[in-house]
Amino acid sequence: MSTRPSEQFNFGSLNDEIRAYLADVAPEGDITQALCSVQEAERRIARMSRAAQDREAREAARRREGVLREPAPPAEASSVLPNIHTSIVASEAEIEQARNIQKKLLPDEMPRLAGFDIASYSRFCRDVGGDYFDFIPLGNGCQALIVADVSGKGVPAAMVMVMFRSILRMVAANGHTPLDTLAFTNHLVQRDLLRGMFITAIYAVLDPAARKLTLLNAGHNPPLLARPTLSGTRAVRVTGPAIGLLPDHKFRDSLRQKHLSLQHGDCLCFYTDGATEAKNLLGEDLGEQALARAFRGASIRPAQQTVEALVAAVDAHQEEAPQHDDITLVVLRVL
Repeated sequence: MSTRPSEQFNFGSLNDEIRAYLADVAPEGDITQALCSVQEAERRIARMSRAAQDREAREAARRREGVLREPAPPAEASSVLPNIHTSIVASEAEIEQARNIQKKLLPDEMPRLAGFDIASYSRFCRDVGGDYFDFIPLGNGCQALIVADVSGKGVPAAMVMVMFRSILRMVAANGHTPLDTLAFTNHLVQRDLLRGMFITAIYAVLDPAARKLTLLNAGHNPPLLARPTLSGTRAVRVTGPAIGLLPDHKFRDSLRQKHLSLQHGDCLCFYTDGATEAKNLLGEDLGEQALARAFRGASIRPAQQTVEALVAAVDAHQEEAPQHDDITLVVLRVL
């Protein structure tokens, strides 16, 4: 996407409460300006690279037409090529800044909840990405868990992720029910997304004392449940549309929620489709069944070891193939 960020999102429509929250994490200017500058740097490098490639193509055509001697480079090439190098160096610094800011927006440690063991893993396929996970204390002893995936990759997806995170945290902190939280978040996000962009998300509210989980799914992959008293692994399926695609009333009416009573030894895996759609050298996806098998075999281990086993399964399937999409995993075990 080459549209400028100001044309994509109306950041002015976000209220002062969101801006105040962003200021607590990192200066708002740093976040938006860093991501915008990366996007502009990418466009600048692409333009210069195309210009250099066009010149190389013209010179190759001249040589094929019988020019035996390597022609001298055009005068402007001596200035353009250093400019490309300078832009690349500058963009690397800007991308590093954006990467560091985005890392600050993801949890650097797991919540400590009595009776629960939690671990996570996130890896972007580019320098910045659109996967998002978070833990939000709700003030009533409950803890919200969110795993989300913004459509697209790279800088545009990262920008949407920043906006979505800010809005969701503001709404959840105001004491709304899980259904109201997603519905109001959709209301605020939907009006500022480009046509065709959307966010899939799992929103779960955990009551540690009662060992109950309220689960809503906005078009996301269903979490996996491994339970000692059950054979195999179960997908916890609950329906709902992706965020940003439907207007308020249609989105709310389409949402469903599931209440899950947790038992000793239960293990839940939340993930983004970068895990199941990891491709090998033949272009074959890992798939939900293979991920479920790996999860079942590892689910009796501590949460961190379970996550590591799942990452190993994804990497073994990919072999030397490039990463196709952002990958996020969150494992929740009941002790």
